[in-house]
Amino acid sequence: MTGKLSRSNSVTKRVVFFGAAQVGKSAIIRHFTKKSFPAHYQPTVEDMYDCDVEYKGMSVRLDILDTAGSYVFPAMRRLALNSGDLFVVVYSSDNRQSYLEALRTCAEITEVRGHDVPIVVVANKTDLTEQTVLRPEAELMFCQWNTFTTECSAADEWLVNRVFDKCLSLMLPCSEYPLELLSSPQPARSGVVKAVWLQLRQSLKKCHLS
Repeated sequence: MTGKLSRSNSVTKRVVFFGAAQVGKSAIIRHFTKKSFPAHYQPTVEDMYDCDVEYKGMSVRLDILDTAGSYVFPAMRRLALNSGDLFVVVYSSDNRQSYLEALRTCAEITEVRGHDVPIVVVANKTDLTEQTVLRPEAELMFCQWNTFTTECSAADEWLVNRVFDKCLSLMLPCSEYPLELLSSPQPARSGVVKAVWLQLRQSLKKCHLS
């Protein structure tokens, strides 16, 4: 999904990561952008990453903001809350306090940005054996906001890409697909497959123009 792409039809989206200290926010981002895992923990004040990705034929520039794992910089936090196209809220599945902070963060995001802003909630460190937050409980609690819940392990490189796939799907509905994709030449098909292709293409056009 990542790579260097033409910027002629690209869009830029900002993803803001929130979460308590040591839940693995930076590790998730670095695995996705740099394919590496940090050997030692270093507290984050605020870091910005960027990368070009391809999503359904589109060139997308992702600006990824990694925020501090505390509330000691309220002005920076307010700026981050107002600048994101989508928010990723991370907690550690073996740390209930980080889970409670994630719940508070989702409430804060919704209070500042409204109920329409998308939030991806990530339970990290699922490779650890001691789990204090079970997924059914988390799904029940986070469903009160516009959230999508998932799990990953940055250490094991498990489902990290799925986090960003979901971010892209939520930020780029079909109305943002470039017209070139909707008017591209029809591939040679026949029978039922051709009919399905034409129906899908017409649906995309309607979605783009609505």
